[in-house]
Amino acid sequence: MLVSAASVAADGRIAVEPAGADAALLLVERGAMTARERAAQGIPLAAGMAARLGEPAGRLDVTILAALGYARWIR
Repeated sequence: MLVSAASVAADGRIAVEPAGADAALLLVERGAMTARERAAQGIPLAAGMAARLGEPAGRLDVTILAALGYARWIR
């Protein structure tokens, strides 16, 4: 995924500004989709969030977290 900008909100949510055709991920990260809706569409969850929600973790969000310097969240 190409990301033009990314940030982490005080409550821990990740906000991304995607480049290209990744607008769906932007909706997910801004809370417009629930974790289950997100999993149903094949959009993966970060490992730490996935453990709390009982959903499978995905490499895409882990990459975003690591790029933001939040690798400590990844378990």
